[in-house]
Amino acid sequence: MKILLVSATRFEVEPLAARFENIALIPSILHKLRNDYLEIDLLTPGIGMVQTAFYLGKYLAHSDYDLAINAGICGTYSKDIPIGSVIHVTEECIPEAGVEEDGRFLSLFEAGLLDFDEFPFDQGKLINLNYPKMTRLIQLKTGTGNTVNTMLTDPGKLRQLKTLFPADVESMEGAAFFWACQVEGVVCTQIRAVSNLVGERDKAKWDLKLAIKRLDEVLMAVLDELFKEI
Repeated sequence: MKILLVSATRFEVEPLAARFENIALIPSILHKLRNDYLEIDLLTPGIGMVQTAFYLGKYLAHSDYDLAINAGICGTYSKDIPIGSVIHVTEECIPEAGVEEDGRFLSLFEAGLLDFDEFPFDQGKLINLNYPKMTRLIQLKTGTGNTVNTMLTDPGKLRQLKTLFPADVESMEGAAFFWACQVEGVVCTQIRAVSNLVGERDKAKWDLKLAIKRLDEVLMAVLDELFKEI
């Protein structure tokens, strides 16, 4: 099985990467991780949709992957989702893509610039139904995500975002990952661990260490299950 693991930064998946022999194919961007029973391509395109879309488009078009996994940390909009929670994100929205008109924000779909069901969108969202039906994934809490270019801290803007585009978690890459995988027809899954509450810029209230630890535990369980199925 040929697996592509996509993480914005190596830092987010370093505990997993450290368990493997690392072969740099393109320094800082693409590594091959290898041990006695698994071989994984690790793509670390950088933070944001632009880098993620470019490098995913490049490598998915020229490689025949059986599975792509997007793994990383995220923020949560809800205090009911504790820091350290691991979420299987199955739906993404791009809430900043749109126009302001007469004091109102209209999405690209509402403004008539995109059809709500224009592939790969479904009712204006990127919905991933083509994920591996694995026990470890099914056990995770399923959630919805917003993919943003800006981490908001202004209470009014954040309130508007949550009202217009309700979601469970927020990242800066998820929608680009789903878009690329769906266009290329690659089976994919997105796994995110919560490190902070969205809007909280006091880093003392974040817990990156816990989020990365929990993410690593789930990733290893998923890979172990995949290995047993091979």
